[in-house]
Amino acid sequence: MDKSPSKAAGQAYRSAVGLPGLDVNIDSMLYNLNSAFNPLHRDCLLNYDVRAVNAGHVCMSVVMPNEMLRSFSALLETMGGFFRVINNKARVSSAMIKTYDVAEIADREKFRTDYENDVRTLFDGFIDQGCEPREAIKRTNAALKVNNHPWANYFIVERTLRAAGRLRKSKVKGGEKL
Repeated sequence: MDKSPSKAAGQAYRSAVGLPGLDVNIDSMLYNLNSAFNPLHRDCLLNYDVRAVNAGHVCMSVVMPNEMLRSFSALLETMGGFFRVINNKARVSSAMIKTYDVAEIADREKFRTDYENDVRTLFDGFIDQGCEPREAIKRTNAALKVNNHPWANYFIVERTLRAAGRLRKSKVKGGEKL
């Protein structure tokens, strides 16, 4: 049980912080967000202190009556949840705009065609050096990994080369290549 002097049993009216003798109905103030938490309002019950710690950081402290802690914590928790939901919705909205953005679609298409051209060029170079197709795929993949390409994967490289017709076996009929 809290026996601090500011916590009298059944007392609905308290003296405002820093203003002795001024009676304030704490119960009504706790739920009036326009005044209780607003530092610009004359009935604000919070005291904010902001100090620079270094060039890039500040320390903020909030001083409030004991009775406000539960309401203040609930407000912060609610606002945290609110901003998490808003952040997720903003990301979804941004992603939806990107799917219909002509410039974004063109950029993705250019990235894909540049990747396909790079894979074909690297593969053809390794084949010209006398590598077997499987070894040329491995070396192509390794070259892409050196450049930290996000699609540097053996399966994706092989699939790209198959789609480009680079892994087709040449047909031999009657001793001649067709």
